[in-house]
Amino acid sequence: MRKHLKSLCSLFIFISFSTVYGQKLKPVVFATLSGYRHTSFEDDLFVDFEIGLSASSTFWITPKISYKNSGGELNNQTVFQKDSAPLRAEDELRISYSGNLFGVGAEIRLTKQEDFWLFFWPRYYAGNFKFRGNYLKRNENEDFVYEEVNSAKKFESYFDFSLGFSGYIDDAERLSASVFITYTTMNLKNGFTSLNFEQTIINPASENTQTLGLGFMVEYSIW
Repeated sequence: MRKHLKSLCSLFIFISFSTVYGQKLKPVVFATLSGYRHTSFEDDLFVDFEIGLSASSTFWITPKISYKNSGGELNNQTVFQKDSAPLRAEDELRISYSGNLFGVGAEIRLTKQEDFWLFFWPRYYAGNFKFRGNYLKRNENEDFVYEEVNSAKKFESYFDFSLGFSGYIDDAERLSASVFITYTTMNLKNGFTSLNFEQTIINPASENTQTLGLGFMVEYSIW
């Protein structure tokens, strides 16, 4: 993992110097909140929260470096009691994940930076994911009790590609807001299937998690 992080830092420094050389830099802090639609997840949704720093200038490329927390819960997988009316759950498998990631990328302006502008934002993430699973069974008192708890950790890396528009929301042009659509190549299939349960034949969902999402970003120029 350290090797990956060193490579990312080197790439960020290289992009910063190569794209803003001779430009007046403005350090900018930003925060994003993104939601991704995927039918395997509870409410068909998993979310990312991200904070970071960028080196803004009049140049058309703005390097960005960030920390991201990602998380979501799969739909509960349930086995129902036979010949019960109404249907009653007998066994249940609950799976969730969380990820702590380091990201580097560059926002590329596709139109002039005026009141509103269009941008493309490719970025690379690397970090650790934790997968958690709970197997529950209904006892003779008709209560769900934990039968087995399982967890796994994996290092993953992937790319996100976003397209959106930004605009200033103050007269001093220090605060801006953005809306963007993201395609994420994050694939957690192997992480979910690595949760092996001995007391049930229910298996975690094994669908590919690459999907589209909608994100919002707020940026503030420090000076």
